[in-house]
This record gives sequence, C-alpha cells and structure tokens, in this order.
Amino acid sequence: MALGERRTPMTLKITPLRDELSFGARIYGVTEEALEDPGARDDILQAFEERGLIVFADVEPVNRLQVALSG
Repeated sequence: MALGERRTPMTLKITPLRDELSFGARIYGVTEEALEDPGARDDILQAFEERGLIVFADVEPVNRLQVALSG
C-alpha cells in the first residue's frame, strides 16, 4: 500500500516526507496516550517499513515519550 496522507483511529496523521521522495514519512499526533493503542503502534511500524525513515513532528521532547516509542 502506497503511503499517502492518512489518519489513524488515535488521530495520528501520517504523510510522505516530501511528495517527490520515494522514502520518508512525517507523523503527527504521537503522544504517550496514542502509543498505548496497538493499532497506532502498528501504523507507525508500517510507515517505517514502507518508507524507511520517520520524522515525528510536534512531539514533546521528553524521555518518557522516547522510551515509549522505542518499546
């Protein structure tokens, strides 16, 4: 499935990094609460597998969130 702009049930917004690039995704709406949803985690993993690079936009730079993303 090609990555276009899409929203997940937990309000993650996933877009291509740039339209002319075949790699990279930008993900908005990542919070600790959103990461508790297995579907949101699956969508993040799918974006990484499809695009190879993820940029998390508008994420609060706290250690708890970084640990939650890596788990």
